[in-house]
Parts: sequence; structure tokens; C-alpha cells
Amino acid sequence: MCLTLSSFQVADHIVKNPFFMNHKAVFMAVGKDTGLLHTGFIHSTNRGPAAGGVKRFAYDSVGALVQDGLQQSVSSSLKAAHAGLWVGGGKILIPLLPSDMSCVFVNPTTLDGDALPMDACAVAAGGRKASNTKVFEEHAAFINGLQGCMISARDMGVTVEDMNIVAQHTPFCTWASCNAAAQGQLVGQGVAAAMEAALAWAGEGGLTDKRVAVMGAGHVAKGVIQAVLERGAKEVEVTDTNAQRIAELNQIYGGQRVLARVVPAWDMSILTADVDVLSPCAFSGAINPLTVPSVRARFIVGGANHTLLDPIRDSKALAQRGVTCVPDHISNRLALVSSNVRQAGILMNDPEIWKHLDPKYPLSIPTTVKNVLTLAKEEGCTPAEASVRLTQDALKQMHPIWPGRSEMIIKDLICDGWANNSN
Repeated sequence: MCLTLSSFQVADHIVKNPFFMNHKAVFMAVGKDTGLLHTGFIHSTNRGPAAGGVKRFAYDSVGALVQDGLQQSVSSSLKAAHAGLWVGGGKILIPLLPSDMSCVFVNPTTLDGDALPMDACAVAAGGRKASNTKVFEEHAAFINGLQGCMISARDMGVTVEDMNIVAQHTPFCTWASCNAAAQGQLVGQGVAAAMEAALAWAGEGGLTDKRVAVMGAGHVAKGVIQAVLERGAKEVEVTDTNAQRIAELNQIYGGQRVLARVVPAWDMSILTADVDVLSPCAFSGAINPLTVPSVRARFIVGGANHTLLDPIRDSKALAQRGVTCVPDHISNRLALVSSNVRQAGILMNDPEIWKHLDPKYPLSIPTTVKNVLTLAKEEGCTPAEASVRLTQDALKQMHPIWPGRSEMIIKDLICDGWANNSN
């Protein structure tokens, strides 16, 4: 029998979450054909419509989904503000079942707290699973229903082909028809630039002769590996659960300077590597109260979104152990930058993208890292807290052409009864 969720109880659950942080809105709807839950978390819209990647992940509870959505939408706001982009911050989540990766069904009537398992909401009849085409057609319809206050893009668990489906049905999306490997290389360059900036700030030079550990071997991780080697890293240790990815790395590098190995899903040993810099590039929340005590690296600079399960709490715990953690919304920003710049056309070696690697550019990744770490030291706070403080003025700035438009759209949706018409 399918458990169901009350929209009123869900709303109460969301606003009481400490990461709600004055979000503009949270939208949830059930796909009519797939029974899949589509969610959109909108944190800020002053600078423009909320830009948020769509992520597919197997959450083990409703509480975990809500917390991830709220945290990552805040992170998107900070990322855009630091980069000087005229977009707001949001996050789109489409949960998968942890048991069989099938769809999640939620019928808005009752909720059993944080611990309600996602698989308790599975559609039992026929054990139906939705094709990617139908899932992303529904996602496009969900985004269209938000009338432009939120822009979809690709994130974890979503392919370029998936986004191409979305682009066929809505204008409110980016990252369609782009090269995922090339995007990974681009993000990797940004992560490596953040590493060098942190090392230089600490008086340790750059990446030359440094040892780096990378968690994951996907597109972004491969980009990080390539970039740190180009910048002179002595050795890179890599783990991933995917044997094919590890085999590809070993074939490319032949075991020279890159030590790659396959691990089971529960193996977090890469986080304990005795290296100079640790770069989690696999999934969100890898750094948490269970893993912080084992971290041996002196710097953490991630390629994955939401590297710290709780940015403030875990950043403080790391600082107490002498570990400097660069906020990932600074280090991995080039995916967001690229997807937004592409809306104005595509250029080879686009200067509007590459300037974010130039220390002379005031809003570049290296400059932002330096400013955040300096403020953290001066005010005795963590880099995560310093990052928030440095974006407060930018987050208040209104879009120069369409000030307040996205917020007006949200109000229209609410007044027009979106919640009653979306399911």
C-alpha cells in the first residue's frame, strides 16, 4: 500500500528546516504518467531566474531530499553571485528509489516525518518504471509550469541526451547539445585553479610536486586529474566504484603518476589519503561527521556540488583539525558560467568563460578563493561563513533589465493556484 504525503505537512517540514534560509519557493508535483516526484527549490531570484541543475539520486528519506534541495539551492545562489552572473539560485531534484532505481510516487495527503523511506512511496501496481524520454518530457512540463522563474540544467545522474529531450519541450533549460567530457575538463580547470590559489594563499606555492587524491572518475574527476597533472602535481590517487572508468584511467596514464583503483560503494578510504589536497568529485555530502576525523589532507577543494554535508558545521570541524576547505560553489563554478554564457552564443576559447581562471579578473576563481580565505582568517570564521558574507551585497542586487520579474512570476503562480493544478 502506498504511503502518501500531505502538502501542508511537507510545507511545515520544509520551513522548519534550518537550511530553508528565506527561500523564495519550493515547488513539488507528481508526474501524471510516471508517478515520479518532480521538485524545484528556489532560493534567490533578485539577480534573475533561479538557475539549478536537475539531479537524479536515490534518497533514502523525504527529509534527505528536502535537505539536499534546500542546501544546494543556497549553494547555487552563492555560486552565481561570486561569479557575477545575472541569475538566481535553485535546485531541481528527481528522486530515484534506492532499492530498484524505479520511480517514486507521492500522493499529497499524509507525511510520516523525516524518516519516511522513499521506497515506501513506490508505486506498487505493476512495478512500473518510466523511460528516460517520458521522465524528461514530464520534467520539461514541470519547468514550463514554472513559467520561466527557474532554468533547468544538467547535473548528477542526468545525461546530455536527457537534456536534449528537455530542450525539445521547453525553452527554460541550458546544457543541451554540449559535450559532457569537454564540460568536465572545463570544470576540472576551475577546480585546479582553486587548489593552486589556496596553496599559494597558504604560502605553499602551487600544485608542482604536490600529491592529490580524487574521489570519483567521472567527467569532472577526469578533468580535475588532467588539470592538476598539467600544473605539475607529483601523484594523483583515484578511486571509483565503476571498473570501466578506472580501466580507462589506467589505460590513459599507464599507472604513471595516477594510481587508480576500484572500490565498493561503502569504501571511503580515499578520504583518508595522506596527500596535500583532497578533491571529492563523486557525490554530495562525502565530507560529514563520520569522515571528517579521518581526513589527512591539508586542503579540500571539491569538484562535486555540496561536498560538505553541512557546510558550516563540517567546515568548522575541518578547521579545528587544521584543514582548509575551499567552498565547492567557488571551485566548480565553471559549469554554471559556461551554461549561462552559451545563451549569448558559442565561441571557441570563450573569453567570458576563461577570464574566471585569470587572477587579474576581480571575480575570478583564484581571486575569490584568496578573498574568502583572507576574510575567514581576519574574522576568525570558516571559509564557508566568509563566502556567505562576501556575497550578501551581490545577492541583493536586482537584475539590471528585469528587476523583480522572477519573484512576480512566483507570486502569480501562487495566486493562480499552481499547487492545485500541478498534479
